[in-house]
Amino acid sequence: MYNILLTDDEQIVIDTLSFIIQKEFDDKVCIFSAYSGSEAVQETIDALDWFRAEVVKAGHPGLELQLTGGGERPRQNIDVDGRLVYTKEVVPLLGFDSVTNYQFAHFIYMAQDYGEILKRAADEYARMDRDYTVPYYPHVTIG
Repeated sequence: MYNILLTDDEQIVIDTLSFIIQKEFDDKVCIFSAYSGSEAVQETIDALDWFRAEVVKAGHPGLELQLTGGGERPRQNIDVDGRLVYTKEVVPLLGFDSVTNYQFAHFIYMAQDYGEILKRAADEYARMDRDYTVPYYPHVTIG
């Protein structure tokens, strides 16, 4: 069973998406809806709190939630009290324990000298380490 939270301020959008998802996945999903960013954020916080508690109940010491980001920008899909929320605000808001980035190719212009790419990546790593209130772990891919 999958839980899905649909958020939009238009009822018809939620109804349409609910219909399509239910038709495709039938009894494999439970759909929840929220009609504002603030409501969706609270639903997400509640779901993550529940999940953390379930992990502990299952005998594990806890759960570390890590946000994978790529550059600081307003999150287009998170509107809290009429304003867009920046990535660094999402971390404490939702209770993430650490942050990383996936590939620096997602936030650095790649058609330039490789030395400049590495400098910009290092600058971004330093910014994330400075701007976030939780540990930042640089992502490295080999291959």
